[in-house]
Parts: sequence; structure tokens; C-alpha cells
Amino acid sequence: MYSLTRPASLALALALTALALALPVTARAQGIEGEVVDSAGRRLLNALVTVQPGDASIRSDAAGRFALPTLRPGSYRVRVRRIGFREHVEQVTVLPGQRSRLSISLQPAAPTLDTVRARVDQNTCDTGTLEGFECRKQSGVGFLRDADALAARRPEQLFDLLSDLPGIRPVTSRGPNGVQEMAPSVRPSRCLKMLVNGRPEIAARWWTARDVVAVEYYNEWRQVPLAYRQIVDNVSCDLIVYWLTTAP
Repeated sequence: MYSLTRPASLALALALTALALALPVTARAQGIEGEVVDSAGRRLLNALVTVQPGDASIRSDAAGRFALPTLRPGSYRVRVRRIGFREHVEQVTVLPGQRSRLSISLQPAAPTLDTVRARVDQNTCDTGTLEGFECRKQSGVGFLRDADALAARRPEQLFDLLSDLPGIRPVTSRGPNGVQEMAPSVRPSRCLKMLVNGRPEIAARWWTARDVVAVEYYNEWRQVPLAYRQIVDNVSCDLIVYWLTTAP
């Protein structure tokens, strides 16, 4: 039987160790990661980061971080958008086995609506995107809370998102995976309808309060946008519209 001398065995062991340490580096998936802040250096939640070609996208988390870790090597056009800020665009090259890191600072958009004290007709706003939510917020109709307002509340349950609004009261409900939670309800004389990303939720709910980046609440039928009235179709109901991180 062939056997290695002690020096040869040690050399082989060292070589195998070096190879094992090298493998994770060479096998590391390449991609793009980074953070998004405003002009004052504050981290921005819910900034939409998209790359082309491929149309991969992700939204920044509460710490402003994002990661797209499985891109092919090549050149990409990175676009970063968030309501209230100017769009940021830059070209990035992704090398094999490496992560390109970006630090993106978004500049505030010009507040044209506030300057002229304009009032938007809520019924002209898109009902299927977050841009439509921001448009309806300018109308001043209903109760609308954006990502910053919700993050400040540190919500753990759905009721936390709307707890202090008129007509809202808590009720015990079952969230994802059957976990009990406190959810918003309304006075007994009214029913409560719910939309998700501007549409009825067909499948069982998988999301939690932490996935909500904006919310609309209409406690009177006359406040409900016309497009949503066609979906709800019940004058006896109040309406909550939840906007998630998956919203267009």
C-alpha cells in the first residue's frame, strides 16, 4: 500500500485547505448591491431599483439597502426611483464573481403642486400603481399614509397601520400561517372592504404589516374613488387599500 511521508501529507493538507478557501470566492454569484439615501444622508425605504437589460428589480428596505445578487456579467443600466425624488440613472459593469456596490443619493423633486396649492381630482389618478396613490394623496380626500408615515409607526400588526383613524376599531383576525393578530374593523353599521395593490385579493394573504408601504382608508362612500366603487359596489362599506412592496 502506498503511503505519504509526513511532510508530503502536510503539504497535501495545506493545498486542499487553500483550494477549499478559494472555492467560495470563485463561485460567488456576481451582481449589484448598495444603499439609497436622500440628499441629507437619510436612508430611503421603498426606492425602486431596476436594471436593464433583463428588467430585474427590487425595492430598498428600511435601512435603504438593496441587492440583486444573481446577474450575469456585463454592462447594466441602473435606474432608481422613489416618489418625491428625481430619478437616478447610471451605468454599471458587473464582473464575473464580483459584486458591484453602489451608493445612491436621490435629490428631491420640485414641489410644483404644493407651490400653486393645486388640488388633484382623485378620479384622474391611476388606480393600479403607487404613483396613483401619491396622486390621490394630493387630492386631500380620505386618509392616506405613505411609506415614511407607516415606518414611523413601527407596525407589527395591520391594526397598527390605521389605529387612530376615525371609525377604525380592532378585531381579532388570523394572519398568514394562521397566526392571530389585531386587524382593523369598523362600526357595526358598516362593512369593510379591502383591496391590495388596487385590486381584490384572490389568494390567501401571505403578507404582513411590514410589507405595506402605503395605505388608503375611506370611511365614507362619497370619498371612495369611482374606479374603486366599481370594484367594491356597496354603499354601506368603508374601504382600505393596502399597497405592498410588490406594487407596480
